[in-house]
Amino acid sequence: MAGDEESLDALWLEAQRVVRHRIRHALQDQIPGAVGGGGLRILGHVVLAGALSPADLVHRFDIRSSTITAHLDRLEAAGWLRRDPSPGTPSRIQVTATDAGRDTYARYLAIRRAVVERFLEPLAESERESLRRMLAVVLEPARSGVRHGRPGGH
Repeated sequence: MAGDEESLDALWLEAQRVVRHRIRHALQDQIPGAVGGGGLRILGHVVLAGALSPADLVHRFDIRSSTITAHLDRLEAAGWLRRDPSPGTPSRIQVTATDAGRDTYARYLAIRRAVVERFLEPLAESERESLRRMLAVVLEPARSGVRHGRPGGH
């Protein structure tokens, strides 16, 4: 690599780490409770999708059911979601957000947006718009279900 230039990969990873760190600290200061970003992302899926089963969440996040259960336990203890019998199949459980959960998720989004805005402050508005457009271009294949660059050629 030439000169002092850092690789795009290294800069991307550092930017992600910095933003996650700032979001985590902002959440600790502004949203009480022992629920972190992972739990808030799960809450977001429930808020946006409506009632979901724990199995749906396992599939969406591709993590172990025990991990989902631990997050759901914390989210329920915080009063942000409920687990109820599924209508028509009482032996199955569905997860729904409470009003407090929807409010908390809205606060989380506002905090996350504010952190990202502060992170991007050194950029001019035109540079932010260029970055937004570039990210939309590189994300488009993922959004349409096309998989590229996956190890093993899949």
